[in-house]
Amino acid sequence: MTKMACLGLMVLTFGMAGCSSQSPNIETWLDHPHEVTVLSQPAEAACPGGPRPQVGAAWKLALPGGVQPSRAPLPSTEAEHHLFRNLYETLIRVDCQGQVTGGLAESWQAYEGGRIWVLNLRDKAVFWDGEPVTASRVIASWRRAAAVCRIRAEPSPFLLFDPNGQALEALSNRELVIRLRQPSDRLPLHLAHPALAIVGSPGNRGWLEGSGPCRPATPMRQQQVVLEPHEGHPLAPIWEQLTVRFGELDDTRGLLDDGFQALVTRDRRTLDYYAERHGTRLEALPWDRRYYLVVPEQEDTDRLRWTAGWNRLELAREVATQDAEPATFFEHEPLNAPAPELPPHVPVLFNPGLTDVAALASRDRDLLLWPGDDPEAGHLAERLALIASRPIRPGTEIPGRGPLTPPNQPGPGFAPEAALVPGSDLPAHIQAGKAGAMVLPWPRRFPESSTELARLLSLAQWLQDMAQDNSTDIGTIPPGATAASPLDKVPPPLALAQARRLELTDTVQPLIQSRAQLIRVPDLVGLTSSYDGSLRLWTGGWRRR
Repeated sequence: MTKMACLGLMVLTFGMAGCSSQSPNIETWLDHPHEVTVLSQPAEAACPGGPRPQVGAAWKLALPGGVQPSRAPLPSTEAEHHLFRNLYETLIRVDCQGQVTGGLAESWQAYEGGRIWVLNLRDKAVFWDGEPVTASRVIASWRRAAAVCRIRAEPSPFLLFDPNGQALEALSNRELVIRLRQPSDRLPLHLAHPALAIVGSPGNRGWLEGSGPCRPATPMRQQQVVLEPHEGHPLAPIWEQLTVRFGELDDTRGLLDDGFQALVTRDRRTLDYYAERHGTRLEALPWDRRYYLVVPEQEDTDRLRWTAGWNRLELAREVATQDAEPATFFEHEPLNAPAPELPPHVPVLFNPGLTDVAALASRDRDLLLWPGDDPEAGHLAERLALIASRPIRPGTEIPGRGPLTPPNQPGPGFAPEAALVPGSDLPAHIQAGKAGAMVLPWPRRFPESSTELARLLSLAQWLQDMAQDNSTDIGTIPPGATAASPLDKVPPPLALAQARRLELTDTVQPLIQSRAQLIRVPDLVGLTSSYDGSLRLWTGGWRRR
């Protein structure tokens, strides 16, 4: 072999070795699954259930409130709250016992410490018209949901990722990748938000196509819709047909004598009527709606007028017309275990604009605003405005108790008054922070209270600033409590700390929480609910006699 040939062979051998050294078996994030924590939540005190149905005959249900199919899947009324949950499904379900199960997603896996998630859609998942539900359709539905939430001034369900960026990817028809801003083991719980239920194209029944266990059998007519089982769904109900009547009914006390077998209501008078009647069953659904008193930054004396002189128990017993009790930020305040942290990025709600800026500019501290689409908020606002009108006791700066008396003016122009505003405008008023205070109805969207707090903070930047102001001394234990163990001396979790700041500064005060109840005939059994108080109509049916 010549010298040049030998040198060429050496170069070729070195080149081959160099190529092989740069081409090992490359391991990707898919090769390193992340083990997540237990996702189950504490069980609710109220959770309907009972024996499983055995007969699949037709039945009738009455729901309060109107229904507009175009609003799907994000509900605005009580009737939509229950209907949409059965027609459209989220990737994850959470029941009233806090158990997490698959919805459209049959399995999921986290990677990179919980920053990347891969969800596998249910095999053969289809819309009502037979079209397959693919990962690309999920992405399109979520991007639509983000736009709908902005238009309707609904706090964003996308606290952990941006659906319009590079966070979502369809690996295949059944594999969806979600990349989070920061690692989180709690993503599946976020995906139970009703706005994240998947919708398809408009169907021939006047509804957007869905993939839930129930589907409309006929177009909606005269405040009534007929549902039938969605045969392509593994949880299709055993009943043959369900007629749902909705609307603002003048008197619901005769419905169970008028061919209906079930009724959902919050009205105490209706509940009292059926509680004393033989042949009916009352089952409480989970607490699903809170009412907050939100007080923007202002002089301490003005803030005290709105936040002093009342207590939550009085409001729940004497003011509320619904099944209600005093509210707190957390149903299960963490003691021996830390609360989940708030999402690292809490966006601020898009401001849709104010319709009455001039009125607020002229009377910016004497109005207690409430949304006109929630009468219960009006009852609370009127009572709180009356209490704020009481004269301040000398030296205490606290409204006096006892019989109502004509108010002494504490300052120029201050005459407390409850004022109605359009419900869709209330978030914009909160952002502006012009009124003296606001009564804010808060329907439950997320399974976790800490995420609900983050959703509340997303209403306005000034709310976030107040919750993060470390100058407020929150202590390591609740005010007035005594440390009972070394655990009480450690700093509280972030969510709990921020909730305490909001309460101690009188910025946000939980007032009451309410729930609906199911009234049914004894032979209609098996109806259960989700974490947000919505009925799972597909689980019900008739008991065999």
